Amino acid sequence: MASMQLGYGATTLHHWAGILDGRYSCEELEELFLNDDKFAAARERIQSTEILIIDEISMLSKKIIDVCRLFLKKEMVFGGLQVIGCGDFKQLPPVPNYRYGDDGSYCIESNVFQKTFQHHINLTEVKRQNEPELVRAVTELCNGTPSEDTVQLLRSLDRTLPKNVEITRLYGTNFEINYINHECIEDENGLIFTYKAKNE
Repeated sequence: MASMQLGYGATTLHHWAGILDGRYSCEELEELFLNDDKFAAARERIQSTEILIIDEISMLSKKIIDVCRLFLKKEMVFGGLQVIGCGDFKQLPPVPNYRYGDDGSYCIESNVFQKTFQHHINLTEVKRQNEPELVRAVTELCNGTPSEDTVQLLRSLDRTLPKNVEITRLYGTNFEINYINHECIEDENGLIFTYKAKNE
């Protein structure tokens, strides 16, 4: 959905490069690109791209960027590919995929990353906030070194919620969400219906 907002034919890296859900090794993908017609569209996308911009690159795992070395090879792209990565490594980390041997290590731990992104530009000016105390607090929390001023700021925000207010609950995993949703459904009165979606 985020890539659709960008327009210009933006898509996910997994779709663009044909790596799907990350199940293939680089060697397997190379064989598929050369011999399997199902990968012809991905091969065409890669070969026709001059500049690849990867947004939210902090979510790209070491395993995935290691697989992506295939399309960074000059012979694959007919002259190489200019790659621009954008992101904040203090934000969203990679999502592990243990089923395919991806432990969720950061892509910056990869030699492919080091060779591909040799030039770095660090943006230091905060644009989304203009409250110095809040900016300092968030920076200190990101670094894991909150000062006493930051601790006091956080404590000053602590307050009792009004009674009988429906609170928003946030959970870290789908398992927790499904568990809570199931409990809420069981607490409801009346019959339970299941609707199966047909996506087109």
